[in-house]
Amino acid sequence: MYPYSCSEYFYTGLALLIFAGWWFVWSLHILSILYGKWRLNRPTKSLHASLCHASNNYQTLNDSDNQVKTTCSDAIRIDEKLSNEKKAAVNDIDLAANKRKNACSLLQPMASEEEDDWKQILVNIPGNTIDDNNQMISGLHHKSKHLRSLSTGCNHQKNSLSLITKTRINNVHSSYSDSNTASSYSYHYRSLSGGIAELTQPEVPPETKLNDTSQQIHKTVSSVSPFNTHANPTSPVLTSNEGMITIDMTTLGDGLIESHVPGVTIIKPLLGFDPNLELNLRTFFLLHYPKFEISFCVQDYEDPCINIVKGLMMKFPHVDVSLFLGSPEIVVNSKINNMIPAFDAAKYELILVSDAGIMMPENSLTEMVYSMTRGVGLVHQMPFTAPNRGYSFPAVLEKVYFGTAHARIYLASDFLGINCCTGMSSLYRKRILSSAGLASFGKYLAEDYFMARAVRSAGYKHRISPGPALQNATPTSVRAFQERLVRWSKLRFTMVPVTILFEPLSECLVLGLLNSWAVFYLFEWNSLVFFAIHCLVWFLLDYALLRIVQNGKLPFSRTQFLLAWCYRELSALPLFLVALNTSVLKWKNNTYRLKWGGYVEKINVPYPSSNNYKNGRSNLENLKIY
Repeated sequence: MYPYSCSEYFYTGLALLIFAGWWFVWSLHILSILYGKWRLNRPTKSLHASLCHASNNYQTLNDSDNQVKTTCSDAIRIDEKLSNEKKAAVNDIDLAANKRKNACSLLQPMASEEEDDWKQILVNIPGNTIDDNNQMISGLHHKSKHLRSLSTGCNHQKNSLSLITKTRINNVHSSYSDSNTASSYSYHYRSLSGGIAELTQPEVPPETKLNDTSQQIHKTVSSVSPFNTHANPTSPVLTSNEGMITIDMTTLGDGLIESHVPGVTIIKPLLGFDPNLELNLRTFFLLHYPKFEISFCVQDYEDPCINIVKGLMMKFPHVDVSLFLGSPEIVVNSKINNMIPAFDAAKYELILVSDAGIMMPENSLTEMVYSMTRGVGLVHQMPFTAPNRGYSFPAVLEKVYFGTAHARIYLASDFLGINCCTGMSSLYRKRILSSAGLASFGKYLAEDYFMARAVRSAGYKHRISPGPALQNATPTSVRAFQERLVRWSKLRFTMVPVTILFEPLSECLVLGLLNSWAVFYLFEWNSLVFFAIHCLVWFLLDYALLRIVQNGKLPFSRTQFLLAWCYRELSALPLFLVALNTSVLKWKNNTYRLKWGGYVEKINVPYPSSNNYKNGRSNLENLKIY
């Protein structure tokens, strides 16, 4: 009745399923390249273009600020000169008043004499002849003229002194106007330590050019900084209202206006010493971001990394830094234990959790905050390696893995909305983690996965930052790198068991072998030729993806890339089988047993070397904050 047997139907269905899966994986591969090209490069270029445009305008503002500070100095000097001129004028007026007073005192007795003389004439003293009276009257007229001339001289002297005073004041204002400043300004200058310089003019309005600069800067800042939902969108950097010019001096040269950006608390849990640790931590002190604090968390009081942190705190005293030592052991996850005190003491709403082995370029924090738009609760950086890790085979192998296999799954998962976040460098909204309780994530070893899931459950989205997380720990060996991959695979198997089935099918060699048989069975194509073409195209696409993630030329040759790529692909399946072998893993100084659902229990509890710990625990009163 049936032209084919059941086995033929089974193999045909299996071959079609493998062929469809092959097309699906290839679609994800191409999708990851296109998504990476758009998400990792285009926003970065756009952001940097905006920042460059803003930087030019900030340079204009900086020049204007220098002019304002020069004007303030000139104003102070001119104001002192004007004050001296006024004092001199007041002294002259006082002198004229004293002279007039003296003249009046002289005129008073002379007037009395004149009155007595006239009384004598009116009385017509006997014995005086008419000539005597006429002579007396003539003398009195001369005295009256002399008195009137003295009074007129006093008035002329007063008017002359007033004119001199007005001339001096006008000369001061005229010299001030000739120095390219607005005339008749009365300056009030506050200390720069307060961050504000104010110039007031009660009569003459501010210059139009300064207002145009204010509007231009404010327009640029608004376009570059759309993430601030609390700042007043109409508050410019440079304002002019009723003759008042206010300039925010603290923001000049920072690349962003402080009042337009949210603050960020950077939490860095540390453990042990690494040769690159100081270099990595230094990059966080040099971030081009106007408002952030750094909180270092160290469990052991005798950890050697403490001296590195304190040394950097002394070199960069202007950076807001806190050091938390000896946090209590509350949960199984030691990283969460280390972070809890710093998280509770965080000043800002945005929390950046960054591992010790991460180095950060100057604009990375700006890019992450720029991506934290409305409705986004988590901005995560895709793991990659720093550009200065050398050309040894382990370093090349690590870069090839994170730029090809890991980037392919990471980008495709993010595009499809699948939780793929890693906790190496992630920016969270504090209120989301606070509502869930940071300690609640301590029962998992992969706390980053469950923190990201809590963000999604709160109704917020995830977003990849344009810049990757640059791992810069000291390269060790191929074996150490493979142990790290095995540990990650074990965690994925316990958290998302479905990856046990699909993860091997996403590998080049396994997928190529299966589909070579499928196309031979379905279409009778040459399996070897198909497999060779499959591997070649896969290799070229991985190379293109690595170039996209690297965002430039690779620091090693194509031969090195070929060797590292082949080694990674050949070792993928054996490492997968090793991860399935046992549920026990080692991380840092502890050994754990994994359970389904991502839960973990500690097998051995090492005793820290510090005497502040008893039975592997510390008390809350032993917590120290620097």
